[in-house]
Amino acid sequence: MTELIRKPVALAWCAGLVILAGCEPASTCAGDWCGTVVVVSGAEADVLLPPASRQDVGTAVSDLLFLKLADVGPSLRTVGYADFTPRLAESWRFTDPLTLELTLRSDARWQDGTPVTASDVAFTFDVYRDTLLATIARPRLDRITAMTARDARTVVVTFSRAYAEQFFDAVYHMRILPRHLLDSVPRDRLASHPFGRRPIGNGPFRFVEWRAGESIELEADSTFFLGRPGPRRIIWRFVADLNTAITQLVADEADVLNFLGGPDNVQRVEESEHLAVVEYPSSVYYYVAFNFRDPDDLSQPHPLFRDREVRRAITMAADRATIAQAVLGQRGLVPRGPISPALWIWSDQLPELPFDSAAARQMLARRGWVDTDRDGTLDRRGQPFEFELLVPTSSAPVDRPDKSSRNSCAVSASPCGSLSSSSTHSSTKHRSDSLMRSSAPTGERSVRRPSGKCGDPRPSRASTGDTTRTPP
Repeated sequence: MTELIRKPVALAWCAGLVILAGCEPASTCAGDWCGTVVVVSGAEADVLLPPASRQDVGTAVSDLLFLKLADVGPSLRTVGYADFTPRLAESWRFTDPLTLELTLRSDARWQDGTPVTASDVAFTFDVYRDTLLATIARPRLDRITAMTARDARTVVVTFSRAYAEQFFDAVYHMRILPRHLLDSVPRDRLASHPFGRRPIGNGPFRFVEWRAGESIELEADSTFFLGRPGPRRIIWRFVADLNTAITQLVADEADVLNFLGGPDNVQRVEESEHLAVVEYPSSVYYYVAFNFRDPDDLSQPHPLFRDREVRRAITMAADRATIAQAVLGQRGLVPRGPISPALWIWSDQLPELPFDSAAARQMLARRGWVDTDRDGTLDRRGQPFEFELLVPTSSAPVDRPDKSSRNSCAVSASPCGSLSSSSTHSSTKHRSDSLMRSSAPTGERSVRRPSGKCGDPRPSRASTGDTTRTPP
């Protein structure tokens, strides 16, 4: 495969987004601008219409086709507006605490040559707020009452109240859409419209081809108003699983993978001479989400998780540090709550629930959960303390050596008993999502070719850990 990297390259991948810039081809590549980057992915994009996409791959590809008004800067600070990077908006100001004015770039163009205007921004806001489309970003725009076009280049944003992340909400969550191409499409048909399979954007790359189940190909826009991208082409190749993706990397059939998984996979890549492991701060974290509703009667609170002390006891019974190390090796961290240490809002002063199975047993005992029949499982009034743990299909179950316990997700009455996170399910008494483990598919480690000095990301520990979300 053509070696791409000779000059420094800026590589960033946040929530599935890849940005590559500044690469020159190796000597085997003719011309002053060429090369292909192959990104291997374990999932296929759902759609390339940003407000309709619900998968990280779709978002990652769309982010190279469609621009935001402004982007979060390297500090990841979302309060105020000093640290943001201009995109479609070149400048901004608050005229009062509830009114923001944005001025668009005069040279911004859609890839069919049509200028990007404030009318596109107002249209995009209406699309994202439309209940027929039910976009993921819609709740994040609730405190914005209107986005209107004062003239072709001026957008006026009004808020229902003042708060710390006003600017962030106004500029970050939406990828601006072409009104002249989509305004006539009924909103209830927008997600299935052919535009989502052959988009026309305003970003650094143009859509080329989507081979269903195989790949998506983009080509760089040499006339992009913010500057020509580095690689000439980017191909997202879809594979069945993580092992296949790593095999393609090691075999020199792909260039980039955004998440390597466990320490065994990292070691496998590090042992390959033509690959390099890049570590960088990530906003990704893994968590366990408690179901507060009874699966048998959603109008009622959950019989176990309605109690805050029970939730805290379960958290303290789980050895999260050992889980994180088993899954992520030494790169795994345990966050103190549902937020990544990479974000500015993180503080080491936040209290942390310790791993303390003895204290967890005492907390549960105060709630009446004790091992009355000495079968190794806590119970109360004849009801065993058990629940179902759902995990993503990508998480392979690991059998425990000791299978004598009643079920792997019961809370043990033994002094060292901790909640198992290695099983895909347990008792079906509280069927379907009594407790759910959810994970974001993106990660902290990327693979690239190390030839030359293409890229010098600052090394840091990966920021992902395994945390149990315990609402107050």
